[in-house]
Amino acid sequence: MIRYESQVSIRKPPEVVFTYLVEPEKQALWSGVPMRQLSDGPLAPGSRMEVTFAMGPLKAVVGLEVTGLEPARRMAFTTYSGPIRWNGEYRLQSNTSGGSDLSQHGTLEFTGLWRVVEP
Repeated sequence: MIRYESQVSIRKPPEVVFTYLVEPEKQALWSGVPMRQLSDGPLAPGSRMEVTFAMGPLKAVVGLEVTGLEPARRMAFTTYSGPIRWNGEYRLQSNTSGGSDLSQHGTLEFTGLWRVVEP
């Protein structure tokens, strides 16, 4: 199992940054893992989406379900399908410069052929 965490400061307020986490068109601007929303309406706990991972000739589509959502503050998710078991969370906080501190943490566990490329 892989554990990860990171933090970055962004010169935009949390309500602006949050849209880049939850709107597929904006999320695609910064992430190499394209997201496609499956549920209608705005994201909420229980909403589902798919993300696509590709590494060399391997491609995996992973189904994610939102497990927690607090606008401009937090989004958590877990997998419900695919060869990668993933639990993750993004957290946003205002910082003293008027921007945002964005942190993420989670775990990944690769299954099937994907275990071959697991770091």
